Amino acid sequence: MTMPPDATHLIAALAALEDELARAQSRLHAGQQEIEDLEKRKAETEGTVVLAQRAISDLERRLAEQREVLARQQRLDEARDRLGQAVADRDAAATRLAATAETLIAQLDELSSMKETVTTARQAVHAAGERRTIDLPREPAELREAWDRLIERIRTDLGNQLEHELLDAAARSPFGNAIRDLPAHLRAAARERRAALHHQSASQPDATDS
Repeated sequence: MTMPPDATHLIAALAALEDELARAQSRLHAGQQEIEDLEKRKAETEGTVVLAQRAISDLERRLAEQREVLARQQRLDEARDRLGQAVADRDAAATRLAATAETLIAQLDELSSMKETVTTARQAVHAAGERRTIDLPREPAELREAWDRLIERIRTDLGNQLEHELLDAAARSPFGNAIRDLPAHLRAAARERRAALHHQSASQPDATDS
């Protein structure tokens, strides 16, 4: 049976619409799938970003800590260098003083010899017939002044050294009992020295732990 032309046209139009609908549905499905893929990749990317941010924060913290450690080590190295230089300068000054002391001792021996020579010469004058008392001129005033300053300086340095040794010995005594035997003006310093020794001992690692 032959269909009317209008029915054939309608059937073709319907088929075309159905094809267009199928294509549209296919495009919709593809778009939805793409959206799902994009959302999935977005979630994965957001997770990667969060992890990266955490890693950056941790690395920045560790970097700051390492910079501080480096800065402390540099300050310590510089302090040690200054201490080493100070010790070297002290030893150089001590060596020069030792040489000066040797020279001073030799000059003192020379002066003593010259004094004996003066005494011998005066006795020779008397032996030659001089009856009057021979009053010798005094030694140069600058020698006595310098000698007095030297003696006072040595006395002060020895006193300071003795006090330091007394303080250290009292601070290290069992339970600090020897501190009570010190003069009153030294007891506070001895207690501070003992506290410093305890702090130093506590801050050092136990050798048995290594």
